[in-house]
Amino acid sequence: MGVAAQTMKSWIELLEKRYLVFLLLPYSSRLSRSIRKDRRIFFYDCAAAYDATGGATLENLVACSMLKFTQFRSDAFRENWELFYLRDRDEREVDFVVTRDQRVEWLIEVKASDDRVGTSLRRYHKKLQPSQSLQLVLNLDQRQEREGIKIVPLGPRLAALPYDPPESVSS
Repeated sequence: MGVAAQTMKSWIELLEKRYLVFLLLPYSSRLSRSIRKDRRIFFYDCAAAYDATGGATLENLVACSMLKFTQFRSDAFRENWELFYLRDRDEREVDFVVTRDQRVEWLIEVKASDDRVGTSLRRYHKKLQPSQSLQLVLNLDQRQEREGIKIVPLGPRLAALPYDPPESVSS
């Protein structure tokens, strides 16, 4: 981008202080390791996360919902819920990791239409043994379960929201 890293960091901090964006730390069982890794940025206003495929908008919507859930449980019930993402050295990624008292409760992957369980979700479902692993799919007719991972239609839950995926862009 042609901008110094420190300048970019200060811009992001400004956006965060103005409650325009929030950052997710990567999940790691060791705090020192997660602090040094890149954070993922999400917008409080889901429309600001627009992309041509609609994937970033959908993922941002789920991020906002999960952030609200974890903050509500922490504030209302004094429970220690936290929201992270997971990416390892080999670039395997799970969109969201939700912990309670530092134990992995949920692994969540968000897809627009793919009902095949992702290899990263499958791998970390086995490795971390969360209470539940979910693949939330916008365009899915019915619930499924494969290898202990629930594949859940996200569409009916979003029907009341004004979300229109962009039409595919022709080249």
